[in-house]
Amino acid sequence: MRDAVSRQMWGFLIHLGTKMWPAYAGDARLEVDRSVWDAVTERMAEKKLNTLVIDLGEGLRYPSHPELGTVGSWEPEQMREEIARLRKMGILAVPKLNFSSSHDLWLGEWRRYLSTPDYYRVCADVIRDVAAVFDESPLFHLGWDEETIAIQGRANKFPLVRLRQGDLWWHDCLFTVGEVERAGMRPWVWSDFCWHHPETFLKRMPKSVLQSNWYYGRNLAPEHLKACDAQSPSLGGPRVVQVDTYRVLDEAGFDQVPCGSTYREDSFQTQNFPATVKHCRKVVAPERLKGFLMAPWLVKIVGANRQGLLDSVDNVAEARDGHAES
Repeated sequence: MRDAVSRQMWGFLIHLGTKMWPAYAGDARLEVDRSVWDAVTERMAEKKLNTLVIDLGEGLRYPSHPELGTVGSWEPEQMREEIARLRKMGILAVPKLNFSSSHDLWLGEWRRYLSTPDYYRVCADVIRDVAAVFDESPLFHLGWDEETIAIQGRANKFPLVRLRQGDLWWHDCLFTVGEVERAGMRPWVWSDFCWHHPETFLKRMPKSVLQSNWYYGRNLAPEHLKACDAQSPSLGGPRVVQVDTYRVLDEAGFDQVPCGSTYREDSFQTQNFPATVKHCRKVVAPERLKGFLMAPWLVKIVGANRQGLLDSVDNVAEARDGHAES
């Protein structure tokens, strides 16, 4: 196993590829404005954010499966050069591939072979390719969020609904976990499966897998969450359960990197991340709190998202330093 991260993470999620959502299925080429990418990473270095989680998708040319790339996909050597540049800036580059069937458009035709021998072969191939490129990262994020009918069945956004349940979900999740561990890296996943199946999750999820629970509301106070739940349901289930999962995971002994966001469907918001930091510092034991991750969900690295991405970096620094309102 590669050396674990010894410093507390102040991380930022960025998307190189975008084919994790149906809205981007028809994109014929990679849209990454390098000036925006550089501005974001330079702001990270300035604000002393130390980890960049790169959601790869179709954004990397996989040597074993070049058919998964698109026009403009980064070659492995180009990514290695960027990893080295980030390292000189004090930023660790961590890879992410999402194997949830709600976010795997990047797998192309192979996503239709779900849970078959060919599917497992392709998953193992691309994990091995990515591990070879990110050979200094001790971590590998595998996604595994939102594989639910509530996500895939709404508004006809998914023309083909594919869900794994029970033992099959666990088999496939743990298969990817095993492939990452085989590469000498620590697997990392989103924790929302625990919202719906807490007893099974706590029993079957290995403690070696780093957890990122998430909640993006402005206020994490239980009374506020209960009022919101009474007023309108959430696609993820009760908000009280979502936020309480930080405590549940800690009491079960899992290491965590809680995730917050500046995302709202109707506006940019700054309250969630500092509220997440404040809450999790209370309910997660220091030895298991490995850091925090910002996921702004401004997916395309283009000029229109430049300021929002920069402001999201600033939001992390303000929450860390205790200057933002919480």
